[in-house]
Amino acid sequence: GSAYFAQARTEEALGAYLRAVENSDDPRAYRLLGAAYLASKADRPDVAERFRRHRLSRPQDAWANFFDGYCLLRAGRAEEALPPLRRAVELDPGLADAHFQLGNLHIEQGRVQEALAAYQAAVQSNPEHQEAYYGLGQAYLRAGRQSEAEAALARHEALGKQQAENNEARRRRMVESIYQNRPKP
Repeated sequence: GSAYFAQARTEEALGAYLRAVENSDDPRAYRLLGAAYLASKADRPDVAERFRRHRLSRPQDAWANFFDGYCLLRAGRAEEALPPLRRAVELDPGLADAHFQLGNLHIEQGRVQEALAAYQAAVQSNPEHQEAYYGLGQAYLRAGRQSEAEAALARHEALGKQQAENNEARRRRMVESIYQNRPKP
């Protein structure tokens, strides 16, 4: 699964991770499955069902609650997504992704103040969470707070550029390493 995921072959990664969790209740395997599903564009009810069962078997696991809530939210079942997402941040207040998804849920339902609080918690937990700054900026706009919206959206843009530069530097290092370590003729 990880080899597929590293090559951005998310559908194949999902399949491999699903096979891995069939015979394991290891939370690390579920986190890998979740990372692939977050990156995937496909609607996968089989993944959602696997996360539902995982949350039911591990109700005290913040990530299990997060991924189940995320799947429900992604499937358009916002009211059902709210309890596991709230539970995820209760169990782990530093889980930025859960705060971010709560912000998305609240903004979708027109609850701007709750969305602002959730997005603010996301960026406090992870100051590098680019998408949370975008959500925060959009929520500020809806609240009529223009200058704060501009600042959040500027941070979103700056993080995007920084992440692109970091990815390019990482790619260059990999290529250099390949050429430096290849056998000599």
